[in-house]
Amino acid sequence: MKLKKTLWLSIACLLCLWASQAQAVSITIFNTGVDATGTVLLNGTVGDPHYTLTSVPLGSSMDTLVRTSAGGYPIPPYIGDNTLSSWIGPNNDSDLDSPSGTYRYETTFVLPVLFDPTTHTAQLTGGWVTDNEGLNIYINGAPLGFTTGATS
Repeated sequence: MKLKKTLWLSIACLLCLWASQAQAVSITIFNTGVDATGTVLLNGTVGDPHYTLTSVPLGSSMDTLVRTSAGGYPIPPYIGDNTLSSWIGPNNDSDLDSPSGTYRYETTFVLPVLFDPTTHTAQLTGGWVTDNEGLNIYINGAPLGFTTGATS
């Protein structure tokens, strides 16, 4: 069994915004490997409509590839895909081999027009799973201090 050098990413995130009056407004941040309706994309789909690779090591593809259990991914000890999300990674080859290095993924979301940061707060909750180390999560360029181990 080959040791994969690729960082694969699966994120299930939900951004909840609370008004000072204790009324909650939720905004969904799309999971990896889903379409605009939240339906999981088919194994082998090239591109993720919500996540892009913005930085890769030399020799790696900037396109993403959706991988699911239908294609034999992931191998243990990693958690499998489900009805809410799929794994994504660089679209390099069918063996899932990629150059060693750091891969940076990006997604965006828009806060409601009525969101006023002087009177409202926001909280991001969800799960973050990586194949190989996850180095950090950033919001607006600010590191949040989250990391994962090689099999987290």
